[in-house]
Amino acid sequence: MKKIIFSTLLALSLIPLHSLASENAGWDAYLGGDYQAAYQQWLPIAQQGNAEVQHMMGFMYLEGQGVERDFVQAKQWFESAAANDYIAARFAIGTLYENGQGVAIDKKVALKFYKEAALAGFIHGQFYLGLQYTNGDLVEQDEYQAFSWFRLAADAGDPAAQYYVARFYQQGVGVEQSIESALEWFQQAAKQNLADAQIELGKLYFEGNQVTQDTFLAMEWFFRAAANGDIEAQYTLGRLYSEGSESGDILRNPHLANKWLRLAADQGHTLARNELENLKRIQANNRKKYPPLLPNSLYNRYG
Repeated sequence: MKKIIFSTLLALSLIPLHSLASENAGWDAYLGGDYQAAYQQWLPIAQQGNAEVQHMMGFMYLEGQGVERDFVQAKQWFESAAANDYIAARFAIGTLYENGQGVAIDKKVALKFYKEAALAGFIHGQFYLGLQYTNGDLVEQDEYQAFSWFRLAADAGDPAAQYYVARFYQQGVGVEQSIESALEWFQQAAKQNLADAQIELGKLYFEGNQVTQDTFLAMEWFFRAAANGDIEAQYTLGRLYSEGSESGDILRNPHLANKWLRLAADQGHTLARNELENLKRIQANNRKKYPPLLPNSLYNRYG
């Protein structure tokens, strides 16, 4: 009897380990772009009731990853995951009704699922409702409702929501205007490397608009965004170094202007390209007017 009990317990203990191994193998395949292998690993696990994997199966049918795109199948898998209390699946069902994928477009039903997910704590759902109440697409515009949903997502740590909360405080939309609160939320989002927040802080401190002017703090935020590859921050730095600042805090530096404008131009920024061409013309004229003393000098190369 003891041997039978032991064998049974051993067999039962191996089931979740095997499922976990298959689930992990599925993730490895999926993240590696081998969607068919991921599907094969995940299908038995999804059929056993794993809610997260059921949600991923729905997503694969939605996007046609490793399987033929099938909105009806996607909906069935999302519904299975939602029935197992996977809240992201409720949001996914909402997108199907909003976009008419496998079902007739029904904005009321979409909103119902979005709210269910958001109220259950799904941060992306909270943020999305904030956008909807801001733009008035699925619902009538309501700046107070928008702020309320953004604030929920912001409190949960979502940087994009923190940025919107900051903007609402800055403009006094949906909440009493508070520049101090706006700065606090901009900084929280910026510290999570949200470029829009970093650029906004840079502009605020550079212009001294609503805050004490601080060129060096402004440049710090511009540099952070530009170093993360943000095209607008790169262009802004290029312009600042190209023209210098009226206060004299930033001196003209054609070499640095060239560097940042080129980075922005290489990403397709049209104004950066134009500014770069203008900078080249100025550099060429300077070389004609002031021949360099040394053939390989920095001035000769960068104006």
